[in-house]
Amino acid sequence: MRALERACSLHGVEFQEGSEVEDLTFEKNKITGATVVCATGEIKKINCEKAIICSGAWSKKIFNKIPVFPVKGQMLSIQGPTNFLKRVIFGPKTYLVPRDDGLIIVGATVEKDSKFNQGNTPNGIRQLQEGIRSLLPEAINWPQMEHWWGFRPCTPDLKPILGKSKIENLFIATGHYRNGVLFSAITSNLLLKIVQNKNLKEIEKSFLEKFSLDRFAI
Repeated sequence: MRALERACSLHGVEFQEGSEVEDLTFEKNKITGATVVCATGEIKKINCEKAIICSGAWSKKIFNKIPVFPVKGQMLSIQGPTNFLKRVIFGPKTYLVPRDDGLIIVGATVEKDSKFNQGNTPNGIRQLQEGIRSLLPEAINWPQMEHWWGFRPCTPDLKPILGKSKIENLFIATGHYRNGVLFSAITSNLLLKIVQNKNLKEIEKSFLEKFSLDRFAI
């Protein structure tokens, strides 16, 4: 992520970490900007010619016509011997991802009714431990290093929302659920083409039609 941030900065992208979008400003059928609360508490107005909502599980809070809701996922890591596990192991509810130094990432719970409740829970950690026991029993007593959680952006049909909205200059890229990393490259490529009004291939048009916001009756 730091490499991506550096690359973006070299191309003129400005980051405002810790800021939160309070409201969007519209004029007729166009978005003209946003009201942002900075990390210091200062309220700023940001103007724009075009905007992309790519705020993950929080997208609906910014633009309530987007049917996205959070699905909580808890994870932990355990420390094993170096090179003990050399490939990813998948189970029904758990997966183990090894690192070169022996650290193993254990994920992840799927909690659709959690809303935005933060923190790890005893039930979540217990589920992950049961997953370790079923996939790699000898690892159950290895030291647990970290515990964390996150919120996946999910849609009613479990598919992402990509492309134009009914607002003339507002675009959307959210709802990737558990596949955000896998779809990040094609998502950014398609959104770049749309925002810059570049010609799309037929397969790209078909792809965007399938994942359009219009498929939901809003």
